[in-house]
Amino acid sequence: MTWRAASSIWAAVLVAASALPESVVEIPTAYVPPTFNRFYTYDASSQTLAEVTPPTGCATNAGLKYIPSSRYGGVIISNSAQTAAMGVYGRASVVNLDFGLFDFRSCDSGKTTKWNANVFDNLDSGTTTWITYVTTGTLTNVVANMRQLYVDGAP
Repeated sequence: MTWRAASSIWAAVLVAASALPESVVEIPTAYVPPTFNRFYTYDASSQTLAEVTPPTGCATNAGLKYIPSSRYGGVIISNSAQTAAMGVYGRASVVNLDFGLFDFRSCDSGKTTKWNANVFDNLDSGTTTWITYVTTGTLTNVVANMRQLYVDGAP
């Protein structure tokens, strides 16, 4: 299966009537069940997959921020057996893009985990479009899909 069949293209479009200084736009965000309890960063150029531990906490800014050193990659959350995983891939070389991993499993308000892709920039008025890719499968499949997106030069 190629990445085209296993990944979804996520286009976020923002139309602003006026400039938006110092903006942060999540493009996209996924909240997943607490059984998704293993967190990874992935650099697609170097093919470096690293299991990481984001800080626990209930504040929305309590996550782990990640920018691939090559500027190509993303983050992944999987279940403990790595048989179900979901990740987001993007190209941080085009925009001010970073990724986040969050562990809200200890929070009373919603025992969940989360990943996101964020654009942070001074946005001009008008229409702005960002593209990221969401991929699911086993951890092995998700990593392979992200690598293929890099090899294929996905925008």
